[in-house]
Formats: sequence, structure tokens, C-alpha cells
Amino acid sequence: MLSRAARASPNRIGAWVVTALSLVSAIGSAALDPSRSLLQYNIQKWDATQGLPQNSIQALLQSQDGYIWIGTQEGLVRFDGAHFTVFDKTNTAGMARSDVRALIEARDGALWAGIYGGGLLRLKNGESDKVYGVRDNLAGGSVLSLAQDGTGAIWVGTETGLSRVMGREVSTFRLRERGLPSDFVTALCPDKDGSLWIGTEGGLCRYDGTLFESVPLPGMADSPVLTIRQDPGGEIWAGTRSGLAHGHPGAFMAVTPKEGLPDPEVWAILLDRDGNRWLGLGTGGASAVSGKGALKSWA
Repeated sequence: MLSRAARASPNRIGAWVVTALSLVSAIGSAALDPSRSLLQYNIQKWDATQGLPQNSIQALLQSQDGYIWIGTQEGLVRFDGAHFTVFDKTNTAGMARSDVRALIEARDGALWAGIYGGGLLRLKNGESDKVYGVRDNLAGGSVLSLAQDGTGAIWVGTETGLSRVMGREVSTFRLRERGLPSDFVTALCPDKDGSLWIGTEGGLCRYDGTLFESVPLPGMADSPVLTIRQDPGGEIWAGTRSGLAHGHPGAFMAVTPKEGLPDPEVWAILLDRDGNRWLGLGTGGASAVSGKGALKSWA
């Protein structure tokens, strides 16, 4: 079960997120060349000895003001390139737990943090603004994934269902009741066409604003979906426990160990400005699918 893996393997999750931090820094000025080894780039490392509260990194983003925000098991961290500022249950209003699993920045500049066992935290200008929990109609208290759609709504994936926050109103959807394979929501990605892609423990799903449907992936039946991204051309990329799938409904293609992927578990996908897709793998290694479709991997 993904729930057990998510709790038992935080260091594995941290490995690919730390790699992503290096990639984000480099891609800010220029895309990486997948024909070169990652060891040819200057890579910096930060851990608890430099001020992180805990080394298992679980979520990461760079906000519009340039800060790097980091979700750890021991709090939310803001990094300015030199110093770490920690937001946790000891110093942040309404934050009952410190295990941060998901982060997004909304278009109004607010930061949303999904907390395992602690609901949904909204920060504005670096201060706690609102905390949503089950008492507010949130689907569950353990938040695993977040996304904002074109209407401005915040979508919240939990272990026990999907919620939508619009203003101060919270709507909840129980996915099994709507024919989907699981209520355990692991990944979310808004589509340019207005629909929402939903990764669950039981596979990939889609919501078109009216109906929910399961979307079969070739050779990956019922495989837990770990991450979802949409590229500028509109193609969907889904990382699963059985490999990588990409394409459109009815026309997905698989990249698995049979096609040269060194590890079937794809935990993270990063799209760069040159059209390359960088993959964080379960082993802690990385792979890249170039804009021309060539696959290259590093341990």
C-alpha cells in the first residue's frame, strides 16, 4: 500500500527532492543538457548541519519572490539562499502537526501547505492565515497533494478523498462512491482544457467538471500514481510504481524497465524549458527523456 510506503520511505522521497532542488537552481538560468552527466554540474547540498530541521525533504517549490520553500517531517522551511526559517507547530498559529507533504503557491501569492495529520495550512506574507481540517469539511486530515485550477480553486488530495477549496467554501468528493478505484489521492494536475487529473493508489483518473472517470494506462493496471505533470504541448506525464506513462486519453505510451528505465518507480517529474523531462526514481537515481524521446539515466 502506498500509505505504508509513504510513511516508511521518507529518505527515498528526500533523495529525489534534493536532486530537484539542484535542477531548479540550474534551470532558472538555463536548461540542463541530458547528454551530459549530472556530475559535470556544480551541485550544492544542504542538510540539518546547515539549519534544516530534518533531512527527509517531502515537498519543494520556489515562490514568486524568490524564496525556496521546503516541506519536511519537522516543519515548513523558507530558504533565502543562505538562511533557513522554520515554521512548525511550536511557532505557527493553527499548525498542530509539522509533517509537510505538499506545497503550492496560489496566483494571489498565498502559500498552501498540506500537512500529514494536520490538514491544510494557508500562509500569506509569511504568516499563518487559515487552517482547514475535517471540521471545515476537508476530506481528511492527512493531505498528500495540492493543485490550483483555472478558476482559482485549490484542490486537496487526502488519504480519504478529494476536496476543493473555493474562497472559504470547502466541497468534498468521495471517489469510490463515484466509481473510481480509490479515495487515496496521491497527485493532482489541472489540465489546460479545464479538467483535473487525479493520481490515486488505484490508478490515474480524470474529472471534467461533471464526471469522474478512470483512465487506463498501458501495462500499468491499478498501479499507484505518484506524480503528474502536463507539458507545454498538452501531453500528460504520469509517474507510477510501474513506470512512466505519457500521452493523451486513449493514446498513452509506457516507459518501463523494458524500455530501459532503470527503476519502475517514478516519484518526481520536472519539465525544463528545452522540452526535456527529468525523472526522480525510487532508487534515488535520475533519468531524463530528451525532447527527441531519448532516455538517459544516472545512478
